[in-house]
Amino acid sequence: MKKAVLFAFIFVFTMGALRASVPSSVNFTSVSTNSAAFSWTLDTPGTETPLMVLSTDPSFSVTLSSAILALGQNTTAYYGLLSNATYYFKVKVSTESDAGYSAAVSSATPPVAPQSFALAEVNVASFTAQWSAGNNGPGTVYWAEASLDDSFSINAISSGTAVLALYEGLNPNSTYFLRVKTLGFGGQDSGYNSYPSTITRAYPPGTEAYPAVAASTLTLVWDDNGNPFGTRYELVVSTSPGFSTVNYSSLTTGNYYEASGLLPNTTHYFKAAALSWGGVYSDFVVFGATLTYAAVPADNPPGLGAADEVSVQTQWLANGNPNL
Repeated sequence: MKKAVLFAFIFVFTMGALRASVPSSVNFTSVSTNSAAFSWTLDTPGTETPLMVLSTDPSFSVTLSSAILALGQNTTAYYGLLSNATYYFKVKVSTESDAGYSAAVSSATPPVAPQSFALAEVNVASFTAQWSAGNNGPGTVYWAEASLDDSFSINAISSGTAVLALYEGLNPNSTYFLRVKTLGFGGQDSGYNSYPSTITRAYPPGTEAYPAVAASTLTLVWDDNGNPFGTRYELVVSTSPGFSTVNYSSLTTGNYYEASGLLPNTTHYFKAAALSWGGVYSDFVVFGATLTYAAVPADNPPGLGAADEVSVQTQWLANGNPNL
């Protein structure tokens, strides 16, 4: 009986001595956008060599690194990691089976701000912004804002994994400020990358009307077609149907124009384009032609000339009226 008890004691003592303890106090000591450092505690550092594994998969089915360290080593660091990616780490004594691994610890690296922020296309009521992911990992979500004020109190927001944002339903000929940031998997977002501002295009002018027409003047008004107050328009005046000859052009603020110096009793042609605050013209719209009134003939003294029994000669000046 005493021999059996002694054998059992020796067996338990011997097996306990051969089996190393699982490393304890495994934790991240620092994490940056492209690196992570770890530490752990070995039970008997003088006799234990750690084997560590790093992965982006919680099941460790795919590993990024698996390496045996120096005897008794209890820290390590990894560099060249992706930003905004979750990493999993575990460690064991190298002589132990996989059952000897510590419980895995995990943390997400902080994100970096989106890079190369630029506009891809600007239209009347929409524009597209794009950027590059930089060092951010797959599945990263970006938060992009466009606002009518630089304090971003009036926002249009786009959020998703794409590295571009399409904003629609915007105001024409209006200034928008833009910025984008990266949403961090670990709850820590990147800073914003800002684009100074952009101006949407203006709509072409709408339908026209001539509320007042005289011999050498007329008033022309047109629908602003949704453009904001103060939008500028370039108006072109011609007496040629195809505008092969331009009498003059004028840049006006507002959707009306008082034309002067026109030829009397002459068909005039007008076309106009809106000019955005960014200096981009809309398409020109050709308005309907209109005929000015004939001018009152001018005096040409003596007015009355020779007379006979049934007639008298008269004379006057055309006063600008064309000779047809």
